[in-house]
Amino acid sequence: SLFSDAELRTGAAETRTGQQLLSNVAQGAQGLFSAGMQVAAMATQKLSEQLPPADGSGSALEQLQRRAAQAEQERDTIKKKASEFVAAKKAEWASQVAAKDARIAALEAELKQQVAGRDARIAALEARVAELEAAAPSAPASAAAPPPA
Repeated sequence: SLFSDAELRTGAAETRTGQQLLSNVAQGAQGLFSAGMQVAAMATQKLSEQLPPADGSGSALEQLQRRAAQAEQERDTIKKKASEFVAAKKAEWASQVAAKDARIAALEAELKQQVAGRDARIAALEARVAELEAAAPSAPASAAAPPPA
């Protein structure tokens, strides 16, 4: 069957929608990463505010330094997970967009084939009409009119 312009536009719209979703996923992951960075910065700030006065004991300071290092490690883990998430979503959407593009190309090829077949059929019918017109005896217009009833 022939595909309507609306069906072809729908395929193109689906491709644009897939690209928009990919962009939205990337923006969401970036927002997640940004939020993780803010949490790590706030944790580091709170740790530095909780530093005890310098009284010579290194154990409290060492403990806070360890906590700061853990917060930085957690930040790096969040950053890594956000990057992995973005990469996975990009790959997923790229795959879906490629599948949609392949479907559109197949539909376009099928449509072209159908149009070519119809054009060939029309040409054959036109040739047959010309052949029949050439073979038909030329009759006056009154002879071609139906008999009066």
